[in-house]
Amino acid sequence: MSTFVGIDIAAKTVDLVIRHDNKNSLVKTFEQTPNGRTEILTLLQQHAPQSVVMEATGIYYLDLAVALHDADIPISVINPKSFNHFAQIKLEHSKTDNIDAGLLAEYAQRMAPEKWTPPQKNKLKIRDISRQINRLTDDCTKAKNRLHAMKSYEDTSDLVIHDEQDGIAYLESRIQRLRMAALEMIKSDTEIAQQFNNILAAKGIGEVSAIAMLGELIILPETLKANQVSRYAGLDVRLNQSGSSLNRPGRLSKAGNAYLRSALFMPAMSAVRHDPNVKAFYEALVARGKKKIQAMCAVMRKMLTGIWACLKLNTPYDSSKLFSDEHKKLALKQSIYPEWESTVLDYTYDTVDYISLHMYFDNHEKNMANYLAKACLLDNYIDTIAAVIKATKAKKRSKHDVYISFDEWNVWYHSNEQDKKILGGNDGWPHAPALLEDIYDFADTLQVGCILNTFIRHSDVVKIGCLAQLVNVIAPIMTVKGGPAWRQSTYYPYLYASQYGRGTALNLAVNSPSYDTEFAKNVAYLDISAVVSDKDGALTFFIVNRHPDENIELDLSLQGFTHHRIIMDKVISGHALDAKNGPEAEPVAPKDGQGAAVTQQKLTASIAPMSYRMIRLGV
Repeated sequence: MSTFVGIDIAAKTVDLVIRHDNKNSLVKTFEQTPNGRTEILTLLQQHAPQSVVMEATGIYYLDLAVALHDADIPISVINPKSFNHFAQIKLEHSKTDNIDAGLLAEYAQRMAPEKWTPPQKNKLKIRDISRQINRLTDDCTKAKNRLHAMKSYEDTSDLVIHDEQDGIAYLESRIQRLRMAALEMIKSDTEIAQQFNNILAAKGIGEVSAIAMLGELIILPETLKANQVSRYAGLDVRLNQSGSSLNRPGRLSKAGNAYLRSALFMPAMSAVRHDPNVKAFYEALVARGKKKIQAMCAVMRKMLTGIWACLKLNTPYDSSKLFSDEHKKLALKQSIYPEWESTVLDYTYDTVDYISLHMYFDNHEKNMANYLAKACLLDNYIDTIAAVIKATKAKKRSKHDVYISFDEWNVWYHSNEQDKKILGGNDGWPHAPALLEDIYDFADTLQVGCILNTFIRHSDVVKIGCLAQLVNVIAPIMTVKGGPAWRQSTYYPYLYASQYGRGTALNLAVNSPSYDTEFAKNVAYLDISAVVSDKDGALTFFIVNRHPDENIELDLSLQGFTHHRIIMDKVISGHALDAKNGPEAEPVAPKDGQGAAVTQQKLTASIAPMSYRMIRLGV
């Protein structure tokens, strides 16, 4: 009778069952290591099986399958779905490694699967060379560390030092020889050469790292998904949670290919410094409280996803395709300014009066805490360009002043999807279609209030601030053809700032509870600005409470001012964040505020959660 073998593969172990005379042996378990594979080969060569079957489990099967094939042991690698159907036919409802190994042995006997063909030899040779380079590099690093320790001790024999130096030189020559051999093998195959160049397109990846990555990835089945490749590299996160008593932080599994993890680490560190998209992603994770090593591992996982995609699609690596719009916008800002403004001002400082800036705000992610904190990005933007202006003025020893003109700003995102459909011709080609007609909600009221407060607080350098449009197109005023004009929710903060934000802006010292976001820390829940009118001396406060559900008690010192009566108090609050106005009704509108008082040279008021408020004091 023939002998059949079933092998069940796991990340760290291999379970093996030998089937002879229609009977299964007891399960033998081996470690998923080179030594474990050697033990399996020895055992199977003794039994000379007619067929050995294993599942294509992720990629953990590959090393053992190649070893069996090279030892002329008939190996078949089957689709897990095929095996699952076989188990159902056998009415086997339980699933354990031991049961699976036995069923795989029976599958080998009854189904006579085709023999498995391993990856091309040249690809395996590239992998072998890349792994040897990795091992020699590790040895070279250890030798250099030993040499450093030897040199730190004065009495170390010169012979020993020279011997260690010779050993390092020999290791480096071997590494160089292998590197050149790998490059020659890569160049000799057009497909592999293209894949190599696609990997090299990534910032931070050099030839040595590309060889190491290519060697590990080109032997994988193209059907693998990105998350499976991440697990193969041991970059997947392993959670350790159970009930309410066990809730440990997630950790990298590190159960996969250590060569691939090693090849990714240094390129990830380099990309964080030199690739704006990667840098923005990394900094966002750190800002959210992730440890730097956790953020770096997330970068490694992202890079591996991109590299795998470029190998499958035969396209150069492009980091911009890996990250969200928020990260790309932040990356764009980091890559463009302040170098551009600095260069322009260096040439034009004494002949221009203003430098133009633009900024638009969106909430595609539907994250209200992040959205209302985006005024902090505006704040940082202005501070950065103001510093560039100041530095350029000092550099040129100029007496001339340059200011900031915010030529365009607004909330703009609600109409994006609708505009894509119109411009794509989904509904035909209408005459003069309505484009860019955002319908704003109450959340946008708060956002515009924060933006205007930012401009007021920076009015020493921001002298012009132009809302992008006034009517219909991303505008506070809308019209209906043949019908009425109506006010959007964003109309009122703009109205009040235009009417009462004229005069002298005050520099307020604010002490408020705060919160952290992906891109800003210590964002004050209370956003406030103040202006003293040059005409009647009235003192106006523009206030936004970003807190989702708590009142903030305003206790504002008026020391040095003679204002003692409230002449106007308007508040917009109590609405759903997605509440909107329309031609039939304008529910998002100001009402008279309640409870504010001026006593003992203090203004006190309870500022409702998620609210906009404007309070004016008269002398």
